[in-house]
Amino acid sequence: MNSLRRRWILRIPALLTAPHLSSLYAAPAAVLETDPDARAVGYVTDAKRVDPARYPLYSAPQQCANCQLFSGAADGGPGLCTLFKGRTVTSNGWCKAYQAAI
Repeated sequence: MNSLRRRWILRIPALLTAPHLSSLYAAPAAVLETDPDARAVGYVTDAKRVDPARYPLYSAPQQCANCQLFSGAADGGPGLCTLFKGRTVTSNGWCKAYQAAI
């Protein structure tokens, strides 16, 4: 009986930390065009839809994939953007905070 109790007591720390560890591996949230932060910088998920009349500094090769603020693959998939504090954006998206990668 004593060894059974000892085994359960030794498992308590693992049982208490397991729910917290799962949050470490959760996928980051994606930025939506309707988010207030995204609207403030004119973020669009596809750079082909940028309105050049509204954003005259935009030029065709600009997109998140070749921006300094983006970290991710340039294959059209999501990547992290430092502007949005760890949330993901599409690599072919764009916003007015665009900074050409060096």
